Amino acid sequence: MDTKLINNWSLLLDEIAPSSKWEEQENLLSTITNWYGDGKHVYHTLEHVEYMLTKIDELTNIYLQDKPTLKLATWYHDIYYDPFNVDARLTNEFFSSVIARRELKELPLTDKTIIYDVEHLILLTKNHKIDLNLLIPKIIQEIFLDADMAILGESPELYKEYSDKLKKEYLNPGILPDSMIYYAKRKEFLRKVALKNEHIFYTDYMRDHYEEQARRNIIDEFLKLDKLIEETSRRKNNEYF
Repeated sequence: MDTKLINNWSLLLDEIAPSSKWEEQENLLSTITNWYGDGKHVYHTLEHVEYMLTKIDELTNIYLQDKPTLKLATWYHDIYYDPFNVDARLTNEFFSSVIARRELKELPLTDKTIIYDVEHLILLTKNHKIDLNLLIPKIIQEIFLDADMAILGESPELYKEYSDKLKKEYLNPGILPDSMIYYAKRKEFLRKVALKNEHIFYTDYMRDHYEEQARRNIIDEFLKLDKLIEETSRRKNNEYF
């Protein structure tokens, strides 16, 4: 882990739990590092956490919102990640929220409500939908979800790096019996995120600066996936005959 990320964690813990001991902070960070380094994370790594933290800073500076809850939720939101977990109830987001709650309860937090906020922000990433029933301001939810999806609106080069890493999370372990399954699931995700929604992002800033490029990136990947499905299908038919 690079020094910048370590310092980010230390400053965050000093803000939310100023009476916490250095050993406590280090132990929590060690646990986080071990989870993200479990071999299942290829895109959803600490690199993604660091990227998302920069977007949190960018958006909170614009919308004048507090950062601690958003940053803490960012650290924990992908801590449990199994690309092959298809349980509709015990999801990756659920397990990540449980780990966050368990770990944060050990800290002498100045405001215990932060645990509720972190837990529920993490759960929002399952469907990436705002929940107006939560005791969390709408703008906070919007900033968090937009930061998590910001990679979609980056340059084509960064977007390709993201999509390639995501593919490796599914195909490298060799658990999926067929790359066609991944292609189909990826298309389903892209269709749900962009092609079926009027907007990808919630905040005006992200819509103004990232929305157009995100749609171009997604449509380009969608067309590439169609081509891959066609080529894979043709190759399999040739092998069969």
